[in-house]
Amino acid sequence: MPPTVFEGLASLPKPPKTVAIVTSKFPSLHFLSLGAREVAKKRGLEEVLFLEWEFGNRDFGPIAARVKDAKPDFLWVGDIGLEGNMLLEAMK
Repeated sequence: MPPTVFEGLASLPKPPKTVAIVTSKFPSLHFLSLGAREVAKKRGLEEVLFLEWEFGNRDFGPIAARVKDAKPDFLWVGDIGLEGNMLLEAMK
């Protein structure tokens, strides 16, 4: 899946130059996010943040703050269930 996502991004009129990758340590999500990290590197994107959290985390405020400080052009989120919603809520 990561190659398809990054191919799509590369086809945009203004493709991203930086990426932040944040992910749960849940095994399948972590595996996908590490793959995304490798694909982004091969495509020449600058990684401005790589952050992992323990499965079951409910406090996304610190993660949202780190993403905000990193100012990525693209954010890859390896999440499960409502984690993505909680991260988006914290990023508001």
